[in-house]
Amino acid sequence: MNEQAVNNNIFDTVFLVESLQLYATEFLHDMEIPDQDVLNPPPFIVR
Repeated sequence: MNEQAVNNNIFDTVFLVESLQLYATEFLHDMEIPDQDVLNPPPFIVR
């Protein structure tokens, strides 16, 4: 594997991670879940 191929793989991986982070952020926004609830979820109600 030459250096150019390695650099391309690294770039593709970083791009994929950033895309997933953006997708997760948009998903949470669409679900209208406040960040505070994500960090501190309310306790589950046990019946």
